[in-house]
Amino acid sequence: MEPKRHALADLSNVKVDRLKKPKLDVKHHFNIECKGLLENSCPTLSQYEPDVYHFLVHLALEQVVKNDFVSGIQTQVDFSPTITRMDRALSVAWIFDVIDTMRYQTEALFVAVSFMDRVISKTACRPENMKLLALTCLFIALKYIETENEMPKYSSFVTLNTLMENLENPNEYTFENVYEVESTILRQLDFRLTTATTQDFIRIFHLIPQITDKEKSLCSHLTQLVLLSYQFIFIPANKVAAAAVFLARVSILNPCPWTSQFSSVTGFTEEDLMKTVRLLHDLQSQFKKDSDLPQTIWTKYADSMNAIRSPIILEK
Repeated sequence: MEPKRHALADLSNVKVDRLKKPKLDVKHHFNIECKGLLENSCPTLSQYEPDVYHFLVHLALEQVVKNDFVSGIQTQVDFSPTITRMDRALSVAWIFDVIDTMRYQTEALFVAVSFMDRVISKTACRPENMKLLALTCLFIALKYIETENEMPKYSSFVTLNTLMENLENPNEYTFENVYEVESTILRQLDFRLTTATTQDFIRIFHLIPQITDKEKSLCSHLTQLVLLSYQFIFIPANKVAAAAVFLARVSILNPCPWTSQFSSVTGFTEEDLMKTVRLLHDLQSQFKKDSDLPQTIWTKYADSMNAIRSPIILEK
């Protein structure tokens, strides 16, 4: 009996107008001054800091999702039902579970979710294939991030087999399904796998001397929680990261949460960030009140998240 095919044929058959690549002048958007952050930790790279940071900001602005694909591209094809925000959130939660269980690098979570969002923002996909899409995006992210030196016992085949075992039904997909979808995803991404994630910017912002270890931990947890929420995919990664730093600092009642150095390094003033900060605060407040979003990430970091208070500055 011929096995059931689960490949995302729709991804390669549906014709979608490609998003025009914007002409971005990063220096026009931001007056960023990050020189000196790496001087102590890595002197040989300090001279490249502005160029590296401008490149990451350029990627963040270019790769941010620009269309509401839940009510857009995912409804342009006669599928019943179509992908919902919850379908996406459940896929993100599954990716988190696998990475947490297998102790893969957290970076793979951010990269895999970015791949998934960029694909389904341009191409229609059936809800029943979301898990296959998430599986394949994670597989690509791991191959892109992990190294043989760090994980010598995991060949690509063993890694894929391990990921598939974490599915509710491990026999649901075949290796051929995954490899076929992998090819489709790479074409949809134009083979552009370099990704600017919130974690990339968090690492840079953490080099600012004024940030405490408690604040670093809290904003790192916040940026993972954000991945579950659909509304944040329309906000550039550097802005989400800066807002997480701001909320982490203001929530522990730091008397001066956003200094001139923070503005210079991130390129954002307090006023620029306030809307995103309130969205972040509202998101973690929803989880405190039993949000309908998957609880996996919240459960792991609940102690840290519950430390977030509601300063008057966020209630204006």
